[in-house]
Amino acid sequence: MKHLLFTFIIAALASCSPAHSDDRTLTMPHRIEAWGHQFTLPAGWEPMTMPESDVTLEKIRTDPKALIPLGLYGRSDAQAVFTITVRPAFSDGTLSNWLGWFCEQEDIKPDAIETTQLSSGLKAAVCTATQVQSETTVRLRMACLEDGANCYLLMALAPANHWDKAEADCHKIIADWKLLHPAGSQVAAR
Repeated sequence: MKHLLFTFIIAALASCSPAHSDDRTLTMPHRIEAWGHQFTLPAGWEPMTMPESDVTLEKIRTDPKALIPLGLYGRSDAQAVFTITVRPAFSDGTLSNWLGWFCEQEDIKPDAIETTQLSSGLKAAVCTATQVQSETTVRLRMACLEDGANCYLLMALAPANHWDKAEADCHKIIADWKLLHPAGSQVAAR
């Protein structure tokens, strides 16, 4: 995942485009209906070109850290990135356990893991955290949620020296995220 995050940042830097001046709602259907989602993309943010992924169904079955990328978005100044990933839900634990485990695996240091409800009503474990990626310190807002036996990991991140400019957007994007076809969660938040 650490390499995936760094790859996303590099892709964002390479694919910047002119920014929209208004917030806009993005509806992202997916060929796997359960993965379709919607959220508000703040002014100054744009969809980015997704890097190639080597994640296969076999890798998902054997590597608990493997995530399927669903979307990549970034600020037009390339100082913040939002990623949406999914994998099959884990067989045990809570959303807080899962988010803590993801953080531990990637040397991400959460300030605190809390539980919340997104604007759609989906329950989530969330945190604001710090990670060092290729000698650059980044701040992240992360959310882990489960719906229909799928585990979604949402991450909005920015270099630490730009976090004050990106933090409100990072919180807003995650808080507003929703599934187009929710199936219901079976996993406790805490």
